[in-house]
Amino acid sequence: MNHIILGNIISFAAAVMLLLGCCTTDTRKIYTYQIAENGILCLSSVVFGSYSGLVTLSLAIFRNVLIMENKYTRNWMIGLSIVITAGGVLLNTKGLAGLFPVLATLIWTVANYYFRDVFCVKIFLLINIALWTIYFFVIWDFSSGIAQVVMGILCVISLYRISARRVRES
Repeated sequence: MNHIILGNIISFAAAVMLLLGCCTTDTRKIYTYQIAENGILCLSSVVFGSYSGLVTLSLAIFRNVLIMENKYTRNWMIGLSIVITAGGVLLNTKGLAGLFPVLATLIWTVANYYFRDVFCVKIFLLINIALWTIYFFVIWDFSSGIAQVVMGILCVISLYRISARRVRES
């Protein structure tokens, strides 16, 4: 029981990083906060005994650094996708739920390479959020789960606004 409380305290710090990333409009700062969030979630993954989460989050940090440095190429995307899948599956300690971070990170890794349109990016972000939300609640990480629900609601609102604006402009 103590590991659940400790894990949720650590995850709350990650949720703060998520919030800070959502509040900034500077792309570099967004990725910086996302790297901090993922680093903190790596620590909470260890506390929760979720090694598929640990490996996928670690690789997401590396991916985000590549994106920030404009070095995220097709080869990196393919290589990271392979390592995320293999590492996440091999280190999975949470059964079917342990595959959710693998799938979420894989989808987001591919989407970061192929999509630039904000609507498409937000669709893939929403899929990513849904998968992580399920996973977090399954491992009893309520801090992260609640943060993801809030992010999902904000993402849906944003998608609606983008759609409405596009309809008005056409």
